[in-house]
This record gives sequence, structure tokens and C-alpha cells, in this order.
Amino acid sequence: PSGLCYQSAGPKIGEGAEACGLTRAQRAKRRVLFMLHGLGDNEATYLKLGKSMEIPGTTIISLRGPLKLPFGMPGYIWMETFNGGGEFIPVVRGELRRWISLRQTTRPLVHGVMDALFNHGYQPSNCFFLGFGQGGLVAIDA
Repeated sequence: PSGLCYQSAGPKIGEGAEACGLTRAQRAKRRVLFMLHGLGDNEATYLKLGKSMEIPGTTIISLRGPLKLPFGMPGYIWMETFNGGGEFIPVVRGELRRWISLRQTTRPLVHGVMDALFNHGYQPSNCFFLGFGQGGLVAIDA
């Protein structure tokens, strides 16, 4: 099929790729666009954006940050962003909490999804990332 395929990432991403009705050979030729939201958002917004872009021959995958915002606020984040008092962790030399969190939570999620796609026939050279704010940092890190 030449149409688009959309997927919000869940624990069965490989099944989502299969559900698009594509053979392994077809998946090997398709592009994959990973959509990565910013601080406090979720995957639904970026899945909607991906659909509106209507990029032929592209599978759109929108991922959700692995951490919930603190204090019951709605939304998700990609890395530890707030200290125990609810204030932003400062971005200063030597402050490593964000980096450590990114490596421990987000990197395994993103790389796990990518590995699942590659195992289902998608090609690394056809994978692209679009991220905003923290999602942009995750895209650079991927």
C-alpha cells in the first residue's frame, strides 16, 4: 500500500507495524517518522500533526515521554526536569540529573522501539525524527 500508517507507541509496536497491512519487503522501502512531543504534552498531539502532514510512503510513529509530570499535573516528560520542590532543575555545568535520566529512561524506550521496527523490516537509513523542546533533544540523542 502507498498510504500512510499511523501508530502511537505502545508495548506491542511490532504488532502495530504489522497492522498497517505491509509486507516485510514493503516496510523495507518505507520511511518512518518518529514524532516526539515537548515538555508536558503527549503522543496524541503529535500523531494528529503527523496525520495532517500526509507524507506518502511514510509510517508515522508518535512516542510518549516515559515520565509523568509531577504533582498530578497532566502530561509527560522525557527526562527528570523538576527537583523535589517542583522547580526546574537548573541547566548548569556539572548538573547531570537530566542527562542521567535521559540515559536511564528515554534512551531504552526509543532504542527499543527502533530495534522492534528494524526487526520487522524497516531500515535505519529511512528513519527520521521530528521533536519539539525535550522531544528535539531526544531526537538528537537517538
